[in-house]
Amino acid sequence: MVVDLLIASFRIRLSSTGSIKIVPGERFSAFIAEKNGPADVIINVSSSEVLIPQEAEKVFEAPFMEETSSGAELTEKPFWSVWRDSKSVYVKVASEVNAAGPVLVMGNSATVWDLFMNSEETQVDPLTYPLDGLILYYLTALKGAVMIHASAVNAGGRGWLFSGRSGRGKTTIARLFDSKGIEVIHDDRVILVKSNNKWHIYSTPVYSNDVPRDVELEHIWLIEHGGSNISKPLTGAMATAMVMANCIQQNWSGDMTKALLLQIEDLTGSVPVSKLSFVPDTTVCDYLILRNDEKMSSAFEASLSLLREGQQVSISVGGTSMWPVIKPGDKVIIGPVRNPLMRGDVVAIIRDGGFVVHRITDISLNDPYNIYTTQGDASQKPDPCIKDEEIAGVVNEIIRDTRRRKIKKRVFPVCINRLFAILLSLKKSS
Repeated sequence: MVVDLLIASFRIRLSSTGSIKIVPGERFSAFIAEKNGPADVIINVSSSEVLIPQEAEKVFEAPFMEETSSGAELTEKPFWSVWRDSKSVYVKVASEVNAAGPVLVMGNSATVWDLFMNSEETQVDPLTYPLDGLILYYLTALKGAVMIHASAVNAGGRGWLFSGRSGRGKTTIARLFDSKGIEVIHDDRVILVKSNNKWHIYSTPVYSNDVPRDVELEHIWLIEHGGSNISKPLTGAMATAMVMANCIQQNWSGDMTKALLLQIEDLTGSVPVSKLSFVPDTTVCDYLILRNDEKMSSAFEASLSLLREGQQVSISVGGTSMWPVIKPGDKVIIGPVRNPLMRGDVVAIIRDGGFVVHRITDISLNDPYNIYTTQGDASQKPDPCIKDEEIAGVVNEIIRDTRRRKIKKRVFPVCINRLFAILLSLKKSS
């Protein structure tokens, strides 16, 4: 029996002999493909048992992780382990039903693998958890692709990837974009594949309703919850290190780690990477869509040039982070930076493709430059600290209802401003 799966542009061919019937789980249903064309990997599935050679060395062991009231915790129960000798790599999966468990055998650099299920059943699912993830991991490593914990969306043909440690908001961002009718590629695990000098995002089968989705990768955001929506570019070694930290990898193999590092360096060298602090509501979607609008980007570059030439510019405000001093729809008049800047000044901060207008709350003198803490009047948390070079100008006036108004001091506490800003957002969305 032969079953082909097409996942992340790779063809996985599951093959068995005799009376064994291969029945992949429900989440793979939409990934079953017609049996044509060469396979990227052939996995021969057998019901028999295989013994790991005595000379093989155990190089990796993953204990079982259980969900508790305080979160995920590691246990002493075995989950899966990796062994290696001069000829092959052996991945053994622990089973509560059968102590021997399935064993995946991969010859060095071979594209034909053997999967021994160690089962008397005539109908088998060779892709039960965690075998599915392990097979995909080794396949992506073999093919020079990248498997990463991330959510991703297709924003009008632009692939945006959001990655971070557990709890940083990957699923939240996917849900927010979905609520705005924007296609979600996946909210947990994706594979990045380079084809024709372009990186592409592919979904993977994790949930029962997963289907194949893909889009060309345009931007990577490394996310965290924050008091306001702020995107800040990352480049070089920092971008590479932070992206690689979220990739699925096994560090027992120096060669595999080196190959992954080279792939991530290529990825971050050709795709913009930014750190994104975000508020968990749909304003983050609007913020990113606005920042990536070509017309808005051109207007930002023109405004920044004028400010550096000593001229004033006016821009429209879309967010509520400075409520009620600055409201959505207001125009802010930004003038060139003056010295010295003072606590309480409202400044335009340079960010990805636009400005963030927030108030200076603290200044630290640090020769040869100053360090500024800024925060929106309706933002729960302060922004990441900035230097002089990140401030484009100072906001002295706003235009509201065709009238010019001076920028006022913050009067109400942040919590009150925040509450009114949330109520305004809810009113607009209803």
